Amino acid sequence: MTTSPEPKTAIDTHKAIIDRLAQNSSRGLSERIVCESGTYFGAEGHVPFNASVTSLTPDQRELLATMLREERVGAIHNFLAELAWWLNCRDVG
Repeated sequence: MTTSPEPKTAIDTHKAIIDRLAQNSSRGLSERIVCESGTYFGAEGHVPFNASVTSLTPDQRELLATMLREERVGAIHNFLAELAWWLNCRDVG
């Protein structure tokens, strides 16, 4: 991983955070596990999830993984929008 120069301003820092989160929101662990092993996670509380995921075809698991990725990216977007509001409108630094 290449290192970027340290941000010099608050705006540069904000942009660097967004860039880093965007880079890290490619394929997540849950998506990979759903596609590769046909399960969700092995935790005891996930038994109902695993029963559902194991019943899916590989194409259906890929679709579910895409849904999980879009939800994660949406959550990151919503968090950043809220953070930007606090930074810009409430002068939080």
